[in-house]
Amino acid sequence: MVTIKKGFIARLFTVGLVLMAQAHVVAALTPIGQVLMATGDANRVGADGVSQALQDRGDIFAGDTIQTSAGAVLQVKMVDGALLVLQAQSRVVIHDYDYNPANPSSQAIRITLESGRMRSVTGRAGEANHDSFRLNTPIAAIGIRGTDFEAVTTADRTRVRLNSGAIVFSALGENCSAQALGPCATENSLLITEKLVSPVAELRASDNAPRLIELKEYQSDLQGSATPEQQEGERLAAQGQAERVVSNVNVNVPKNPVVIAPPAVDRIHWGRWEHVTLQQIPVYSEYAAQGKETLFTNDLFVLFRDQDFTTLGKGDATFNLYTADAALLADGVATPVSVSGGTLGINFDSKVFNTTLNVSSAATGNVSLAASGTVDYQGLFRSDQGNMSVLGGLSGDSSQAGYLFSHSLDQDRSIQGATQWLRP
Repeated sequence: MVTIKKGFIARLFTVGLVLMAQAHVVAALTPIGQVLMATGDANRVGADGVSQALQDRGDIFAGDTIQTSAGAVLQVKMVDGALLVLQAQSRVVIHDYDYNPANPSSQAIRITLESGRMRSVTGRAGEANHDSFRLNTPIAAIGIRGTDFEAVTTADRTRVRLNSGAIVFSALGENCSAQALGPCATENSLLITEKLVSPVAELRASDNAPRLIELKEYQSDLQGSATPEQQEGERLAAQGQAERVVSNVNVNVPKNPVVIAPPAVDRIHWGRWEHVTLQQIPVYSEYAAQGKETLFTNDLFVLFRDQDFTTLGKGDATFNLYTADAALLADGVATPVSVSGGTLGINFDSKVFNTTLNVSSAATGNVSLAASGTVDYQGLFRSDQGNMSVLGGLSGDSSQAGYLFSHSLDQDRSIQGATQWLRP
């Protein structure tokens, strides 16, 4: 017979408690997402109540409350490859984000959009187990079926728009708890699929069930959550940005770049969102499935690169425009726009870039675009001056570059595109 002393059992129990506590701390300190892009002021408030400003490549943790200010946009890539895009004046709480590729049934993702507008693109967790995901608003529950969708909400009204896949839209209540996961299965739940002519819907706090609406109704709500003063402030800020002149940075860019041969391997490339039918280019999910690094996104395109970036080059470098896709986006409809030429120069020593583009269409006429900005140590560059917004990156050997661009024509129309550049 083996005798075990009480003191030994007590020590084992104590050690067990310590190990459990340490495991909890490690889990709490493990990032569940990373900021791809932070434009304007955004911050995270952790479960401990400490607030921290969010910047590019900043970490996101379970329990965080994320907030964006007027004019801000935040793009976050989650640990399972999911994408969250928060627009200005939005507030999101990430209650749980447990991703377990070895055991999908144990996963749990629960997020609340308390106010504002957010786009959600399902990652591997949601694709493996639809019942593990739930997005709530103050009055609604949204479950997924392998999905790209967006929602805009206030305290008493939620609107959703499906881009691809399917969602189940329900009113929170006795048979649909905010604490649950997965779609709610009530008699008033609304299934929204791509087969619908207008896959958008609305739920008001006074309604028992959501209803389908027209796309124009949904679009009208994108400015509806801001006060007239805030709308005017954002309009003036955008106008001021468009009127700024590109600064004279130390980059020598040829006026007439030569045509060069296609690259042996594409290191920088872009895909389109599933609902965009502009060109026969790969959709987002195809590139994501290949493990490509997501750099930046806009309403139409997603920019990727191979995950092989090493270090920046030295001196001046000029790049020739190899290929581009662009469109005029108005009232949710994208119409092709021609990109006829441009220039891109980068000074690696000063870590600055300067670029121009020429775009045209029957609706816009000829439009000359220009931007300049900075390049960081990871080979990512962002504009801070000019009449277009630029978000891009370099390949690992600095032989290729690519960027997404956007130019606001007025409050309702914008030109958005993607470019690929090759170094001679």
